[in-house]
Amino acid sequence: MFTQYNPDALRAYCRSIYGDKRLLLTPQIYSDRPSDTLPSGVNGGNIQITQNADFILLGFALVTSTDDDVFGTIMFSDSGSGEQFMSRAVVFANCMTVQSTALQNSLHWPRFIGGNSSVTYSFTNNGIAAIEDIYVSIIGFNVREYA
Repeated sequence: MFTQYNPDALRAYCRSIYGDKRLLLTPQIYSDRPSDTLPSGVNGGNIQITQNADFILLGFALVTSTDDDVFGTIMFSDSGSGEQFMSRAVVFANCMTVQSTALQNSLHWPRFIGGNSSVTYSFTNNGIAAIEDIYVSIIGFNVREYA
């Protein structure tokens, strides 16, 4: 599912966190490229958030050279807060885009991730083929305060 966020709603969300401070909102995609994963294999990675900005997460994407029938589960967590983004690992298609989808999947509500933090993820390949040339991305925007 893709949710198009209204820019005014995103600014209001940021005001609820930062108050009336002057902010610079910059679109950002952070990506990681884990190794190929064999059938029934488990893999994962770490996506570092820049130290000089907070990140507002809007969605996830998965790109791989494997056929469109990629099947597996994935779990994301914020290393800064220690919070998991899901109650348990979810099927790729429930939270991520695969390459044949025109739009990335998005969260129902933006999620704050503090600067100089990281998002860790782990996934299991439940398919019958290896998942190759994997890119896992988080999509959103960086937030910086003006002095």
